[in-house]
Amino acid sequence: MRVFDTYIFNIFEKVSFKDTKPYIDNMLRELRYSYNDISFRMIPYNKNHIDKSISKFPALKKYYLTKDLGNNRFEYQLTSYTTNWKSGEIHTDKKDWSEITNLLSKIPRPYNFSDCELILDGINWYDDSDNSISIANWKYGEENYYLIDYSYIYSNRIAQVRHSYDGKKENNIHITIDVTDDNGIRDSKEIIKKLEPYLGKDYSIQRKCVFDKNEYIKFNNLEQVHYMKLKEIGDSILPNSRNMNEVDYKIPLQHIADKATINEAFKGTSFKREKGQINLLHDYSLLDEKGYKYSVFVQKISSCNSFRFSLEISGYNFHIFYQHPDYFVDKEGESLDILKKFAEFCEYTIHTYSNEIQKDFGNTPDWYNVK
Repeated sequence: MRVFDTYIFNIFEKVSFKDTKPYIDNMLRELRYSYNDISFRMIPYNKNHIDKSISKFPALKKYYLTKDLGNNRFEYQLTSYTTNWKSGEIHTDKKDWSEITNLLSKIPRPYNFSDCELILDGINWYDDSDNSISIANWKYGEENYYLIDYSYIYSNRIAQVRHSYDGKKENNIHITIDVTDDNGIRDSKEIIKKLEPYLGKDYSIQRKCVFDKNEYIKFNNLEQVHYMKLKEIGDSILPNSRNMNEVDYKIPLQHIADKATINEAFKGTSFKREKGQINLLHDYSLLDEKGYKYSVFVQKISSCNSFRFSLEISGYNFHIFYQHPDYFVDKEGESLDILKKFAEFCEYTIHTYSNEIQKDFGNTPDWYNVK
């Protein structure tokens, strides 16, 4: 098992996306860090954009990948990830680094790519850094390798990321540090403090444990078993969902999964409401004595009188996600009754069913849940 910390920064106010690569290079140079390799993936809005970019940067033609999605649909991208990505074959030829950087410096205009990621890999965060690659999910992309991205491959790296759904004021940088140590988990925050003058304050941190293939398959299979058991319990506790056509959702209702209603439903439970959530999305969470994190999400759908909710349970070696089909309601108070049942289901999971999870996954150690 290897353990990685990933910090996410939005450096929009410091530098634009197209100028990010030289900015990061300068940061690493001044802090006396370096990287060994570059990998990348760029997905255009349409084929014309990728043809235009290859015409201007012909050395990148070797990274041109076309994937047949069926029904006369295709996905085109430039990517250094190959069919052997599980062996860590994701890096570019060093002689192509200049053209990759030049193309990045012209995004989003005039070369329109909806999704991009550039990875600077093998960074010497520590003097004895392990710069080998670790695959976080062996099944995802096993055949559809064109779907993989930075979040499934871990190493000492910096990822510059752009998604089609990012806002105009987003320029996200992912810093990943291998904190595995024979004597415990290393403190990655000392490294982050050195980066803060350049990147600002991180807005997200995640700790990820990466297991070898056999362990991953074992844990993944157990996750599926527990998901099905939770689904059976949820089906027995929660009322059935009605079809949208069965309710008169044209009459707007005031109190559907709003803050007051959800607070009432979860009053007296073990969950604590997270701060800073908008009124249409609500987040409640807790950490139990086994080290398991429980996250509840409730979302009101603005287009009609409906809402949805989910429960995530995770530890260092598992992640179980339960989501119920959307509820459509047509009278005041109906969502409160449903949410009270959902709260009952969540409490049962914490106090009773978690003992079943413990039998297969054990406790999650204190070091895993980063503050």
